[in-house]
Amino acid sequence: MTLRILHAAPFDLRRDALRANISPNRRLSHGLCELGHGVYDFSYRDVAREQSILPSKRGGIRGMNHRLLKTANHYEPDLILLGHAELVQPSTLSAIRESLPETRIALYWVDPMWDASRLRFIHELLPQLDAFLATTGGEWLAPLHQPGTACAFMPNPVHPAFDRFANFNKPGGQFDIDLLYCGGGKRAGERETLIGKLQSRLPAVKFEIRGMMGQPPAYGPAYDRLLLQSKMGVNLSRRNDVTLYSSDRLWQLTGSGLLTFSPRVPEMASLFGEDEVVYFDGVDEAAERIEAFQRDDARRRAVAEAGWRKAHTAFAARRLAKYIIEVALNRPFSEAYEWATHVRR
Repeated sequence: MTLRILHAAPFDLRRDALRANISPNRRLSHGLCELGHGVYDFSYRDVAREQSILPSKRGGIRGMNHRLLKTANHYEPDLILLGHAELVQPSTLSAIRESLPETRIALYWVDPMWDASRLRFIHELLPQLDAFLATTGGEWLAPLHQPGTACAFMPNPVHPAFDRFANFNKPGGQFDIDLLYCGGGKRAGERETLIGKLQSRLPAVKFEIRGMMGQPPAYGPAYDRLLLQSKMGVNLSRRNDVTLYSSDRLWQLTGSGLLTFSPRVPEMASLFGEDEVVYFDGVDEAAERIEAFQRDDARRRAVAEAGWRKAHTAFAARRLAKYIIEVALNRPFSEAYEWATHVRR
């Protein structure tokens, strides 16, 4: 059955497409459309800025919520899919439920969940939700389960319109960069320390670092060019002890065909196996494994291809869109999802 879906998420119109290529929200909209559903994208942060007399989204919260309610009543969706939704008020969802009692409402969250202050609004929205999904599993997700609200893990989506490269097809000698790391920011901390130690331990490896160590971040086509020029990549998150949580760089790197190195994360091997992503514990093992794959290009290409194939099949945006709909509409699962043990209905 074809659905009408109102997808209210950050589509970052104000950035003029600068971050469109890393947007999980745009990937999901593509996946939903490929399933044959009618999707209306509502960029709530941009609408809030538009509704404010100041250059700030906070001043336009009330106006944005009014527009969201109006849009829902005009579109009459079968499903409202909220991405993050930190500006959406419980009263707005309550009003939607009153005017559209058959409409289902689901919220997904793709950022870390260990900062309680950032999740306060989620607890406020939960009574109005049919489903809550997050890219974190286990002990951080379970407490959010409530009667009448499904609570489920979801991986990050991959889509060939955004994840366009297949770097495993090229021999190692054709790359300008041996090892890419993009990320960091103000809270780089241990990640910057680890990268610095790897650079010292591996002088023969050509590193490209963006977003820390005094180097600017890379977005848009500049980020795409770095991916295309790189043989291998490192995925580092702020924490590696949270079940199934990783930065979406893990999916961006594998989805582009780079051999991807990542710290071991609880249960992550159930998503990407040891023959698809190269896991490590600490700088010594990371350096040893990077050096080994730097020497063995055939093995590098084989593992990178396996990771790429997993990313574009198991985590295809179309498949994740189908999974989200099945959770949100309380339908039986149409297939065995690898992460189904982290679903509570």
